[in-house]
This record gives sequence, structure tokens and C-alpha cells, in this order.
Amino acid sequence: MASPIGFKSSCRTTSSRGKLSNELPLPSWTNGGACVVPGKAVDVSTYPASGEKVVPTRSDDVAVNDDEERVSDDEDRLDSVIVTGYDAAQYLLSLRDDFEPALTFRSIVVASAWNAARAVMSHSARLYSMIKQDAEERQSRNPKVDRFRPSFSPADGDEIASISVRHISYYFTTKVFVKRQPHTDELGLDGFGNPMVNPYIADRLRNEAAVLQFVAKHTTIPVPEFLDLWEENELVYLKTALVENAVELRHVDESLLPMAIMSVTAQLKSDILPQLRRLRRNFMGSPNPELPVIPPRRLWRFREKRVWPSMTKDTDDYVLCHTDLDRQNILVDPNTFKIVSILDWETAGFFPQEWELPLWTINGPQEKSRMTKEAHRREIACFDVSDTTILAGLRALFEIPV
Repeated sequence: MASPIGFKSSCRTTSSRGKLSNELPLPSWTNGGACVVPGKAVDVSTYPASGEKVVPTRSDDVAVNDDEERVSDDEDRLDSVIVTGYDAAQYLLSLRDDFEPALTFRSIVVASAWNAARAVMSHSARLYSMIKQDAEERQSRNPKVDRFRPSFSPADGDEIASISVRHISYYFTTKVFVKRQPHTDELGLDGFGNPMVNPYIADRLRNEAAVLQFVAKHTTIPVPEFLDLWEENELVYLKTALVENAVELRHVDESLLPMAIMSVTAQLKSDILPQLRRLRRNFMGSPNPELPVIPPRRLWRFREKRVWPSMTKDTDDYVLCHTDLDRQNILVDPNTFKIVSILDWETAGFFPQEWELPLWTINGPQEKSRMTKEAHRREIACFDVSDTTILAGLRALFEIPV
């Protein structure tokens, strides 16, 4: 990222004999401030210094160039670039603020703050545009009327976009992100004419609220800030803070994706996964023991309605797993690939450590299908079948004959 004090000039001398052209304007606040510097030509279009004096340079301070053609042809080479604090002191600030240190310091602070604010505003605009475009594309494939929109307060910011499809609804504002449980009328019918089922959806949102608070309290893993969980129209709504200054790992430029995946893998293995594995329990399921056990998606059966047994053990063999560390659930800094946030903790819970699959490394649905099918077989077989309670629960769950 460029230094907050980094400017490239666009105003230049037009004389090659040591004279400043009479046509050279002295810009004001509206066009960025002073740009007259001895022997240099500097534009401070992003350097606001309202009301400060412009000190004109003496004509003999201007660099002499005998080759007039070169002046016009190679103007860009005569530009001065202010990047570091030293550059600013040498080429710019020495003629600003009447040589008063206090005013010079003020200029540096104002310039730094202004450019930082511009960078943030620019990035936010790109983020909002990306969210809106993605929402419009998804909604165009699933057009329907949303009759259960949440109510937003002024503190939630302005609404950017919403996505309301059959299995879930999302709402984005400039400050928050809301998930909503679908209404039964929105789910429709399956291919056999039976009402569709979105497995565990209400309890998944309740579980995510519990996990977000648990992880934030006991680890340094970056997660969205939990804000609220409520019921409205007999539906569950979950609100978190909107994560900014990041992109989904899957949206990293294709040419940079291998490098990004290597960086993310290193961060997960060295920091995030070890922290999760230090959180242990002797029972499966949510950090909130009042919620039912919500298994990873790969263990759901078609039109799943069952509740898993608790499957407790005498030792703390179960660790906290995310269970869905796919690329769309990992937000990274687009420049450094540092993990900014981990999303979508709906099916997280205490499970065997091996249930955390490296889904972020796979390429394409076929590879993911192979990985999840193999994991399904391993995960069913990993239970201690000598434990009669667990064995009975598994037989009932997966309809295994005695």
C-alpha cells in the first residue's frame, strides 16, 4: 500500500531558461494547494492545506534545461514523487507553513488523515459495489417477493443489498449483516411433492450465535462481531457486524490464488486450528448444551429431520471444529492474504479433530465430492463401537441394523 504522503506532480515549469511561465497557476484549496518548490514541480492534489500561504520560488532556483524539446517530450521524468517523510521535508514542507515546525507538523497530520480516509472510502465503495452486484446476480436466478424483511435502525447504516432465496435470506447494510431463517411458504415442494426441509436451520442460526460469542471470548481468532439474535414472524434472525477491508478467498485474483492458499494454509495450521483444538469437551455439539447436536453438512441425510444423540464420553476427546472451512467462508486482505475473518459457524461444534477438512485447498465440486464422501466413511467408522450408548445412537441415526 502506498505511503499516506505519496504524491506525483502534474504542474510543471514551461520555461527552459530559468524563468517560471506566467501561465503557471497558483492553485488554491479547490485544486489541491501549493505546488511551487525550488527546482522541483510537485502537485499536491491529495494534500489539503486550506488557507496556508504559497511562497513563490526565485527564478534562479528553477532547474535549467537547454533542451526545449526534451522539456516537452520528457516531462514525466522531471516529476518529483513525494513518498517518504524525508521527501516531504526536502521537496515540499520546507516551503510550506512559513517554516514554522508546528504548522509543518499539522500539514503532515492533515495529509495523512485525509489520504487514509480517502483510501477507506474508496475500498468501502468497492466492497458495497461487489456485494450489490453479487446479490443482484443471485437474486435474478431466484426471483421472489420477500415478505419477512428485518427492521433496521439508523445505527445499522444504509441498506446495500439483500438476497432472499428458497433456503436462506441475507441482508447487507453499511454496518451490519443479517441472516434469516426461511419461512415454510418460501421452501416450496421437493420433486416428490413433499414440503422441502432446510435441515436444522433455526438451530443452526442459534448455534452460530453461541459459537461466535464462545470463540471471541476464548481465542484471538478473527470472527464477525455478534450483535443480536431474535425471533420475528416465528422466524430466527442473526445479526453480526459487516466485515470490511477483505474479500472471500475464492474471489482472489486467479493468478494470485495459489499464493493466497499457501498463505491461508500456513495461518490456519500455525494459529487458528491450534486455538480451536485447545477448546475441548467430553460431548458432541454446540458450546450451548441446550441446543441439539448439528452435524457437518456431509452427514445430513436427504430431507434430514432427526436430532443427533449427545454422545458423551468420559474424556475430553472432542475439539471445537468449524466443519465448513471452504473458500467462501475465509475472508482475507486482498494485498497481504492475511486472514481478516472466518465466517459461517452454523455447523461448528465439538467433534473429533479429524472432522475439520481442508476444504479451502480443493479445486472444483468433483474434488470436494470425493473428499466429503471419503470423510463420511471415516467419520462413521471413527466412533468407539464398544461404547454401547454411542453405538445405539449411531444405529438409530443411520438406520444400521443390529
